[in-house]
Amino acid sequence: MKYKIEIRKAIEGSLQLYVRTLESNYTGIAATSQDTTRLKLVTKEGAVWIPIHEINHVSTVLTIKTQKNDLDHK
Repeated sequence: MKYKIEIRKAIEGSLQLYVRTLESNYTGIAATSQDTTRLKLVTKEGAVWIPIHEINHVSTVLTIKTQKNDLDHK
């Protein structure tokens, strides 16, 4: 499995993934699944199961939070 390590880390850490196949792009939280041939991804629209052999690219999505500086409001 080409993306085994990235997928396993994402599932263990409940991380958000960007997944690309030939037909679609998905962004969601990686989740455990009984089916080892498919990745379960929980998206805004609901859960999707993506066949592992159809995945062309996997990236972890990092959220960067910023704090507004109080001086900016004076």
